[in-house]
This record gives sequence, structure tokens and C-alpha cells, in this order.
Amino acid sequence: MPSCAIPMPPILLIDMEIGKHSSNIVSLGAYYDDEHSFEGQSIHELVQLWMKTSPKYIGGHNFIQHDKTYLEQSTFNALMHRSRIIDTLYLSMLLFPDKVTHKLDKPYKQEAHIANSPFGDC
Repeated sequence: MPSCAIPMPPILLIDMEIGKHSSNIVSLGAYYDDEHSFEGQSIHELVQLWMKTSPKYIGGHNFIQHDKTYLEQSTFNALMHRSRIIDTLYLSMLLFPDKVTHKLDKPYKQEAHIANSPFGDC
């Protein structure tokens, strides 16, 4: 029987946490597929992941207003502009116009004191 699954387009999902009192990367998460992902602080690792996967798309929630602004100031900038950007915040607003908030659901945060996880948010 043929598969009805729609193949996932080549998207590199990225999320980052930035320091509250600086513009330093506290944590960075990136996911392409089960074999190509990482969590850490290294822009160099993000560059290496992009080089291995050559994604057609880069995506993230509020990517344009947040993550992209920091990544444009890094060595990742030249690579980022070779991929198209998908911002799921804008998709959420289009798909669910009646929602009051379009915050990213974080099922790993069952308690308020749990820190954000960029990899979990990918």
C-alpha cells in the first residue's frame, strides 16, 4: 500500500535564548532531523550543521524579530541568507486569527521554575 505521508521539506529549526542583561547567547538549539541536531551555545556548531544539511528553509517561532536579529551579527549570517525563512509566529496568526496569544506551547515546562529549552522549542 502506498504511503500517504507528506515528506517534510528540508527545514532547519532554530531557537535561542539570549542573556537578560547582555546580547550573549545563553543557549542555542537546532533541529534538522534525528541525525542532524544540536544543543549548546556555539554559532560554529550551527554553521557546521547548516553546511552538512544545506536546508532550503530555516524556521522558528518569532524567528524574524528575535533569533534572526542576533544571527545576522554572527558568522551564520551569510548562510542564513541562502535559505528561505519560515516564522511560525506569523503562520500561527494566519491559521488561528481568533487566538488571543500566539505564544509557543512548551509542554516540557510543567512548572514555572523550569528554564526555557531552545532545543525543546525547536
